[in-house]
Amino acid sequence: VMMRIIKYLLGIFLLIILAGLIHWYNPEGDNLEKIREKYQSEDDRYVNVNGISAHYRISGQGVPPIIIHGNQGYGMEYDGFRKSLDKKYQVIAIDLMGHGFSENALNDDYSLANFNRYIEILMDSLHVTKINLMGHSLGGFLAMQYTKNHTDRVDKLILLNSFGGICTTRDYTPKKSMEEYLGVETFSKYFLPKELILKGLKTVMLEEPKDAELIFDILSVSKRRSYVKYLKKTFADFDRSVDFSDLPQKKLIITSDLDNTHSPCEAENLTLRLSNDTLVMIKGAKHASIRDKPKEISKVVEEFLGQ
Repeated sequence: VMMRIIKYLLGIFLLIILAGLIHWYNPEGDNLEKIREKYQSEDDRYVNVNGISAHYRISGQGVPPIIIHGNQGYGMEYDGFRKSLDKKYQVIAIDLMGHGFSENALNDDYSLANFNRYIEILMDSLHVTKINLMGHSLGGFLAMQYTKNHTDRVDKLILLNSFGGICTTRDYTPKKSMEEYLGVETFSKYFLPKELILKGLKTVMLEEPKDAELIFDILSVSKRRSYVKYLKKTFADFDRSVDFSDLPQKKLIITSDLDNTHSPCEAENLTLRLSNDTLVMIKGAKHASIRDKPKEISKVVEEFLGQ
C-alpha cells in the first residue's frame, strides 16, 4: 500500500513538473523583426550603427532631451514621459544594443568602450548640435561618459536613479548571476518562467508592469536571457570612482526613497562629487521610478529644462 501511495505521489509530482515546463516553454529565436512589427509605431526610427540595426523613438520639435534607458530596459518604457514633453521639445528615447528593438552587440561585446562607441555613432546620426541628456540607472553612467567626451554638445544633464554613486555602507562585491549556475543558461534558452520574472520586476517597481507581454517578447529574442553573463565579462570597466566633477553642465539628480538598486545614499554621493547640480527625492517609488511616479518625474524634468 505504501509503495502505491509513493508511486501515486511521484506521478502527481512529475505531472506538475511537466505542466510547468509546458507552461514555461518559450524558446529564444531570431524573431526581432516580428516583434518590431507587432509593436510598430509612427515614432519608430532605425539607423545602422557599426553593423547593428539600432532603434529609437522620436516625437516633437525643439532642442531634444535624449533618453538612455537602464540595464535590461528599453526606450519604449518612456513613451508616456516622451509624450508629456514633446509639445515643447523633440524627445528621443534610444534602445541600447542588445535591448528593446535594437539588435544584439556583435560578438556579444557589451564593454563600456563598445557602449560608448554605439552611443556616439547613434548621436551623430541624429544630426543635432545641442542636446539635453537624460540617463536612467546604467544609462546615467553612460550619459555622464558621453557628456565628458562631448561637453560642448550637452546643455543639461539629468541622472535618474543613476549608477555611479558610492555608498560606504554597501558591499559592491560582484554577486553570482542566475546564468552562472549550472544548467540555468541552457534551461533559459528554452523556458521562460514568467511568474519568476514578474516577481523579480516587483523588486524594482511597485506594480506589475502593464507592458509585461512586451517584456516577455523582448526576452524571447536570441541571447537576451544571457545578456548579464556577457555584460559581467567587462563590468569592472564601469568604474563608480570615475571623476566627473569637471562637467560644467547644470545637472538634475533624481532619486527615489524606495530604490534598493541605486539608493538615495548613492545619489547623495553623486551630488557631492559632481558640481552645479540639484538633488530631488521622489517619494513612494522604487528603482523604476519612471513607471511608479511618471507624472512627478515629468514635472520635475520639465521645470529643470525650462530654467
